[in-house]
Amino acid sequence: MPKFNQIIKLAILILLTIASSALVVFAIKNKISEKASLVAQKRAILASMDKREDNFLNLKNNYGIVTANLPLVKIYFPTIDEVENFMDRADGLAVELGGTKTIKFDNNPELFGLNLRKLNFTIIFSGKKELFARFTQELGKLPYFTKINRIEIKNTQDSSANPDVMTINGSLFLKR
Repeated sequence: MPKFNQIIKLAILILLTIASSALVVFAIKNKISEKASLVAQKRAILASMDKREDNFLNLKNNYGIVTANLPLVKIYFPTIDEVENFMDRADGLAVELGGTKTIKFDNNPELFGLNLRKLNFTIIFSGKKELFARFTQELGKLPYFTKINRIEIKNTQDSSANPDVMTINGSLFLKR
């Protein structure tokens, strides 16, 4: 029997050694996994920073291409005080096409980037529906950076008494 007790003790010792080794292996595996995740994350950040630096160098090297036209581009961004010119030009366009327009601006221009603001507007153009496409084309040719967000057209049955109506929701970009 003493040999049987020794075998049992040895078997228990081997099982404890295997169990403790398994715990150590799993703990080391978790540590390695955490470190690998951290290394992958830092590698992604490094790649992003490297790409950002390349983009910056490309922009810096190509700045000469746009330098001559920057004053011209700045003209297309009016200040808040020059919005009246946009209104006058849109009004002149409506009169030229034989319609009427109403323009409404939001009270608060939104910040858009570092040196720009975005002023949302609504233009309601009343007139012949045949002129709607021309009005939007000519509005797009005005020397301002604008973005048309939505156009809604309402047809009336009797266009001689009640003209058709086009509503344009858009944004005008302004210098700060």
